[in-house]
Amino acid sequence: MTWLALVDDGKYDASWGAASVLLRNSVTKEQFVQEMAAARQPLGKVLSRVLKMARTMTSLPGAPYGE
Repeated sequence: MTWLALVDDGKYDASWGAASVLLRNSVTKEQFVQEMAAARQPLGKVLSRVLKMARTMTSLPGAPYGE
């Protein structure tokens, strides 16, 4: 199961474990689960998801260089 599918299914514990080292080093599992639940709950269950755009990045603010 992909990371985003875990998030969409409300499996925030598992999604934290499947996330990048960068994310896991940025926030504890408990914080991640609490914040994801609070952010996603008002939105309700995911009904569908359509990719609008994708592009490769080599730099983002606060992230190490790489793809």
